[in-house]
Amino acid sequence: MNYTTLFPNLLKSIPNIPQDAFCYNYNPKVNYNKKNVHMKAYIPYGKRQLLWFTKSSNNYYCILLETQNSKVTRCHFKYVSFEKILTSGVGTLIWVTQVGRELSLNKIIYYKGEICKLRTVQEHMVELKYALNNYINNIPHSSLLQLKLPSMSTSKNFLLTAVNLEYTSYSAIEMSTNFTQHLHTYFANFIVTCVDKRSDIYNLSCKDENGEVVFFDNALINNHFNSILIKKLLNIPYISHEEIEYSDSEDDEKNDEEHCDKSALISCIFSTIHMKWVPYRLCDKKSQLSTLSYVKKIREKSLRIVG
Repeated sequence: MNYTTLFPNLLKSIPNIPQDAFCYNYNPKVNYNKKNVHMKAYIPYGKRQLLWFTKSSNNYYCILLETQNSKVTRCHFKYVSFEKILTSGVGTLIWVTQVGRELSLNKIIYYKGEICKLRTVQEHMVELKYALNNYINNIPHSSLLQLKLPSMSTSKNFLLTAVNLEYTSYSAIEMSTNFTQHLHTYFANFIVTCVDKRSDIYNLSCKDENGEVVFFDNALINNHFNSILIKKLLNIPYISHEEIEYSDSEDDEKNDEEHCDKSALISCIFSTIHMKWVPYRLCDKKSQLSTLSYVKKIREKSLRIVG
């Protein structure tokens, strides 16, 4: 099959992508009380992508589309087992985020050939779950993508939930109203420096009121995902406990020396349980190192979540 000609032809038939395809609109008519417990969905952080189930010349395809400013820039054919009904009309188009070998299904844009008119996250998750159970067959194989729903929780402390997930989140959305909490509004930016990668000891530095970079505290690394994440952010090779047990001690000492001074500007989230900052996401080039006063401000803002 000549994909060089197939993909351009398929792309010509992509349905119109609405401006609000990659977000949920808050419904102010629904009574939202922050003191009440509501189920929240945690949308993963990552590129804005679309998963398209479509057909051409009696052949059925699943295509991952990369977008920029609501325009498709690249496409990738994906092996997914699914029912033909999803390709009816213009097909099924879903906003997705890739997390490793998984695709988080975040929102339905077109469903079985029709524009999706569902409004709340809750409605979308119910329909997506039905599609996963009845129209999509996730084949457990390391070379194949697995289609999943985003994580959901009833915890009031969405920051604590976010730092304990197996992926970094972009936002926490209340599922019945679409009320959205963007996690970046709770970030403080620190220079994170590796002190001891095996013991997961990392120093945090920020600016004092004179603009000088000063040591602030040690970072909190309290689970396996955070341990792997910080090493990935600092470009430090991850070594499992099994590899440590059977490794050469002299080589390990050299390896420790090589990586003990690595640092990067990283956005951190405040843990209201441990009262410490958790490294969360690598800062972009426009980000600046936070000051002590700003760190205090975000800390107080985070504490208000739990009353």
